[in-house]
Amino acid sequence: MAGDKASGIAELKNFAAALPGLLTTCKGSESDIQAIEAWASIFKNKTALIAKITKAELFHHSAISRDVEAIKSEWAAKDYVQAGKTAAALAEVALGPVSPVLFI
Repeated sequence: MAGDKASGIAELKNFAAALPGLLTTCKGSESDIQAIEAWASIFKNKTALIAKITKAELFHHSAISRDVEAIKSEWAAKDYVQAGKTAAALAEVALGPVSPVLFI
C-alpha cells in the first residue's frame, strides 16, 4: 500500500509540474494558470510536501484510503474519467484546493 501511495504522489507531482506548460495556449486563463502554479509549488519542497500529506493522512485517513481504493477499481474497470475525478478529489483532500489568484 505504501508503494502505491508513493507512486501516486510521484504521478501527481509530474502532472502538476507539466500542467502550466500544457495550458499556455489557453486564452484568458492566466489567473487560472497562476493559481495552479501556486498550488503546485509545494512539489518543489519535498519536506513541506511530505508534511502536508502526512497531516492530511492523519486527519483524513479514511477518505484518502477510500479514494485510493476507488481509483484502483475505476482504473481497472477502464472508467478513466471517474478515476480522474476521484484523483482530483484525493489531491484536494491531501493538498488543499486550488485557490484563485485575485487581482486588485
